[in-house]
Amino acid sequence: MLNINVKTTVAAAVITLAGVSGAALADTTPHEQMQPVATSVAQILQETKDDQRVSLRGQITKQISKEKFIFTDGSGEIQLDIDDDLTAKTPINPPVEVEIIGEVDKGIVSDTEIEVKSYTLVN
Repeated sequence: MLNINVKTTVAAAVITLAGVSGAALADTTPHEQMQPVATSVAQILQETKDDQRVSLRGQITKQISKEKFIFTDGSGEIQLDIDDDLTAKTPINPPVEVEIIGEVDKGIVSDTEIEVKSYTLVN
Protein backbone atom coordinates (compact mmCIF):
# COMPACT_ATOMS: atom_id res chain seq x y z
CA MET A 1 0.00 0.00 0.00
CA LEU A 2 2.79 2.45 0.93
CA ASN A 3 4.64 1.61 -2.28
CA ILE A 4 1.59 2.57 -4.39
CA ASN A 5 1.19 5.91 -2.56
CA VAL A 6 4.86 6.78 -3.13
CA LYS A 7 4.57 5.96 -6.84
CA THR A 8 1.39 8.04 -7.11
CA THR A 9 3.01 10.99 -5.34
CA VAL A 10 6.12 10.82 -7.53
CA ALA A 11 4.02 10.54 -10.70
CA ALA A 12 1.91 13.55 -9.66
CA ALA A 13 5.05 15.59 -8.96
CA VAL A 14 6.55 14.73 -12.35
CA ILE A 15 3.32 15.66 -14.16
CA THR A 16 3.11 18.94 -12.23
CA LEU A 17 6.71 19.87 -13.01
CA ALA A 18 6.28 18.94 -16.66
CA GLY A 19 3.16 21.10 -16.82
CA VAL A 20 4.93 24.09 -15.30
CA SER A 21 7.90 23.74 -17.62
CA GLY A 22 5.64 23.31 -20.63
CA ALA A 23 3.57 26.35 -19.69
CA ALA A 24 6.69 28.45 -19.18
CA LEU A 25 8.05 27.42 -22.56
CA ALA A 26 4.71 27.96 -24.30
CA ASP A 27 4.58 31.58 -23.09
CA THR A 28 8.00 32.57 -24.39
CA THR A 29 8.11 34.45 -27.67
CA PRO A 30 11.41 34.81 -29.50
CA HIS A 31 12.58 38.39 -29.11
CA GLU A 32 12.72 38.89 -32.88
CA GLN A 33 9.00 38.11 -33.14
CA MET A 34 7.83 40.55 -30.45
CA GLN A 35 5.64 43.35 -31.79
CA PRO A 36 6.92 46.91 -31.25
CA VAL A 37 5.03 48.82 -28.55
CA ALA A 38 5.99 52.39 -29.41
CA THR A 39 6.29 54.25 -32.68
CA SER A 40 7.37 57.78 -31.74
CA VAL A 41 10.16 59.32 -29.70
CA ALA A 42 7.62 61.20 -27.55
CA GLN A 43 5.81 57.95 -26.76
CA ILE A 44 9.10 56.23 -25.87
CA LEU A 45 10.15 59.01 -23.52
CA GLN A 46 6.76 59.14 -21.78
CA GLU A 47 5.27 55.65 -21.78
CA THR A 48 7.69 52.79 -22.34
CA LYS A 49 9.54 50.50 -19.97
CA ASP A 50 13.08 49.19 -20.15
CA ASP A 51 13.64 46.52 -22.84
CA GLN A 52 10.37 47.21 -24.67
CA ARG A 53 10.60 46.75 -28.43
CA VAL A 54 10.07 49.83 -30.58
CA SER A 55 9.80 50.73 -34.25
CA LEU A 56 10.59 54.22 -35.51
CA ARG A 57 10.90 56.12 -38.75
CA GLY A 58 12.74 59.40 -38.89
CA GLN A 59 16.17 60.92 -39.36
CA ILE A 60 19.56 60.25 -37.86
CA THR A 61 20.85 63.80 -37.62
CA LYS A 62 24.27 63.38 -36.05
CA GLN A 63 26.89 60.82 -35.04
CA ILE A 64 28.33 61.57 -31.61
CA SER A 65 30.69 58.58 -31.22
CA LYS A 66 31.50 55.29 -32.93
CA GLU A 67 28.18 53.66 -31.90
CA LYS A 68 26.10 56.64 -30.70
CA PHE A 69 23.78 58.68 -32.93
CA ILE A 70 21.05 61.30 -32.48
CA PHE A 71 17.65 60.45 -33.97
CA THR A 72 14.53 62.57 -34.44
CA ASP A 73 11.08 61.81 -35.76
CA GLY A 74 9.57 65.28 -35.30
CA SER A 75 8.12 64.42 -31.88
CA GLY A 76 11.47 64.59 -30.08
CA GLU A 77 15.10 63.48 -30.10
CA ILE A 78 16.66 60.36 -28.64
CA GLN A 79 20.08 58.77 -28.67
CA LEU A 80 20.59 55.54 -30.61
CA ASP A 81 23.14 52.87 -29.77
CA ILE A 82 23.97 51.06 -33.02
CA ASP A 83 26.49 48.25 -32.78
CA ASP A 84 29.38 48.73 -35.19
CA ASP A 85 28.77 45.32 -36.78
CA LEU A 86 25.47 46.75 -38.13
CA THR A 87 27.06 49.95 -39.43
CA ALA A 88 29.86 47.93 -41.05
CA LYS A 89 27.23 46.24 -43.24
CA THR A 90 25.21 49.40 -43.95
CA PRO A 91 27.18 52.58 -43.19
CA ILE A 92 25.36 55.61 -41.77
CA ASN A 93 26.31 59.10 -42.95
CA PRO A 94 24.06 61.66 -41.20
CA PRO A 95 21.75 63.23 -41.98
CA VAL A 96 19.87 60.20 -43.29
CA GLU A 97 16.28 58.92 -43.21
CA VAL A 98 15.92 55.51 -41.51
CA GLU A 99 13.48 52.97 -40.20
CA ILE A 100 14.71 51.30 -37.03
CA ILE A 101 13.68 48.46 -34.78
CA GLY A 102 15.20 48.31 -31.35
CA GLU A 103 14.78 48.12 -27.60
CA VAL A 104 14.32 50.88 -25.05
CA ASP A 105 17.28 51.19 -22.71
CA LYS A 106 16.29 53.22 -19.65
CA GLY A 107 19.65 53.85 -18.07
CA ILE A 108 20.05 54.29 -14.33
CA VAL A 109 22.81 56.83 -14.79
CA SER A 110 22.24 57.98 -18.38
CA ASP A 111 19.21 59.11 -20.38
CA THR A 112 16.85 56.80 -22.20
CA GLU A 113 18.21 55.53 -25.50
CA ILE A 114 17.34 52.96 -28.14
CA GLU A 115 19.51 49.91 -28.62
CA VAL A 116 19.08 49.36 -32.36
CA LYS A 117 18.61 45.77 -33.47
CA SER A 118 18.13 46.56 -37.18
CA TYR A 119 17.70 49.52 -39.47
CA THR A 120 16.92 50.31 -43.07
CA LEU A 121 18.04 53.41 -44.94
CA VAL A 122 15.06 55.16 -46.56
CA ASN A 123 15.47 56.99 -49.87
